[in-house]
Parts: sequence; structure tokens; C-alpha cells
Amino acid sequence: MIRLILLGILKGIGILLLVLLLLLLLMVLVVLLSPIRYHLEGEKRAAVSGSFGVSWLFGAIQIGRASCRERV
Repeated sequence: MIRLILLGILKGIGILLLVLLLLLLLMVLVVLLSPIRYHLEGEKRAAVSGSFGVSWLFGAIQIGRASCRERV
């Protein structure tokens, strides 16, 4: 009787650990496989202007938003 209770508790702990491991694996895959998106645009009229940006994790992290404007 005690053996069945102990096996039931161990089974529950094992299932919980498996679910946590699968969630961790899913988070790692999302971080590794999410695309890095680059955005670059420019224009030359009386002045040269341009902007550049990088985003990752579906726009949650944005790096390198920069713009430049110079007279020609």
C-alpha cells in the first residue's frame, strides 16, 4: 500500500518535471529561432538622410534606431 502511494507521488513529480523541461525547451527554441529583422531606408534630395534599425523577438527588443541627415 505504501509502495503504491510512493509510486503515485513519484509519478506526479516526474510529470511535473517533464512539463517544466518542455516549457524551458520551448522558450529556448523561441529565442534561438526568432528572426532578427533589419530596417534600412535612405533618401537623397537637397540633403542626404537615412535611418537604420534592428529588432528581435517579434519587435520586443529594438536595437540601433539611428538616423542621419547631412547637406550635400
